[in-house]
Amino acid sequence: MPDEVFSSTTLGTFSLKGKVITILVYSIEKPQDIDKSVFYGKSIPKAKIKALSKRFAVEKGVDYKWIKDPKENTNLVFNDNDDELTIVKDKSDIDYIYHISIKDKRTKKLILESATWEYSGIVEENQYLPHIKIDKNIFKKSGDYEIIIQPLFNGEAIAQKDMEKHTTINTLSITLDEESYSKKDFIIYGLIICAVFGAIGGAALTYIKKKEAKKIVQQFKEKEIAKLQLNSIRSQLNPH
Repeated sequence: MPDEVFSSTTLGTFSLKGKVITILVYSIEKPQDIDKSVFYGKSIPKAKIKALSKRFAVEKGVDYKWIKDPKENTNLVFNDNDDELTIVKDKSDIDYIYHISIKDKRTKKLILESATWEYSGIVEENQYLPHIKIDKNIFKKSGDYEIIIQPLFNGEAIAQKDMEKHTTINTLSITLDEESYSKKDFIIYGLIICAVFGAIGGAALTYIKKKEAKKIVQQFKEKEIAKLQLNSIRSQLNPH
C-alpha cells in the first residue's frame, strides 16, 4: 500500500489574539464536502440562559409563558396543558461549540444531551437566539434537575481545571401538577373514607343506644306490670 501524500500551505505569521479565524477546506470536485476549522483567539465566554418558556394548549392552538433572565434556581410547574419547555441561550459567534445536558439531581443520570441549537422565531437585536425545545415528558417525576451548558471540542470536554469557569449550571425545581393532584386526591379520599366510617360508627352507636333505651323502657314496663299483678293478687288474698 503506497504512503499517503499530504499537501500543506502557509498563511503567514500573524497574531491570533482577539481574533476568530475560520478556515474552510474543500475539493473543487466536491465543494459540498467542507472541512471547517476555527481558531478562536479569545477567552471562551460562559454561556447564559436568556429565557425559559413553557408551551401550553389553548382553545385555538398553543401559547407560551416566558421566564426572562431566570435565576440559578427556578421553580417550574407543569400541568396537563403544558407539553414543551424551551431553553434560550445568549447569542455568540461560537454557539456550535456549546453542548447542553439536563441531569436528574436525585439519580445523577443525564436525561438529555444535545449540541444542536435551533434558530427560529426568537429574536433579540435583529439576531436569532439559539434555543432548544424539550418534550415535557422527559421529566418523569417532580424534583430538581440541572441544566448544564459547557463548551466541547471535537466531542471532548475542555480541560477539567478550566471546566468550572466555562460551565453554566441552572437548577430547575420541577413540579408535575398531575402528581400534586394525585396526592391531593389521595388525602381527600382518605378524609372522605374517615368521614364515612365516622358517620357509620356514629349511626351504629346511636342505634345501639336507642336499642338499649328501648330495652330498659321495656324492662321497666314489665317490672311495673309485675308489681301491679302482685298487688292485685295480694288484694284478692286479703280483701279486708
